[in-house]
Amino acid sequence: MLVASVAVSCAADDRPGATADQSGTTVTATGSGQTVRGTGYSFRLPTGWRDVTTEAKQNITQKLDLVATGPPVGGATPNVVVTVDPSRGLALADHLAAARKEQAEVFQDARHLGRPRPLSLAGTPALVHEYTYTLNGRPARGRQVACLREGRVLFLTFTVDQQTFATNLAALQQMLSSWSWG
Repeated sequence: MLVASVAVSCAADDRPGATADQSGTTVTATGSGQTVRGTGYSFRLPTGWRDVTTEAKQNITQKLDLVATGPPVGGATPNVVVTVDPSRGLALADHLAAARKEQAEVFQDARHLGRPRPLSLAGTPALVHEYTYTLNGRPARGRQVACLREGRVLFLTFTVDQQTFATNLAALQQMLSSWSWG
């Protein structure tokens, strides 16, 4: 469901300019980063971030909608993974509870940091939570945003090395503030 997306580790896409990948994700070059378009949404990547959806889909069996990586910081590559699935009539809190349970099962050392908090994602009510765990032998931290829209549940998972979380948080905030539906 969601946890495999948290463990994504991809190399940056070295192709210059805008691309359209085979996943249906459209990428448009802009002055301050790329605008990426997934299933029913779009947002702007910070400068230096790359859409690596095609490469990720070759390496991960989980259904991924969009994957982007940032410039390596401290030897680790920050990433954002978006999954979109049918909501099956479940409430948002139920989807997030299932995700938190799965994270605890997959990452034996997963530690949830507080309770989920409300957030608005381009005017749509969402929930956000944070957690820590070990990824490839290194302490990692994730922030996951979940929302329901048009019969689907969307998870945006931001994962980064624990030591660089605060440094990379501005990139996530830029993505969330540029989010739009359609």
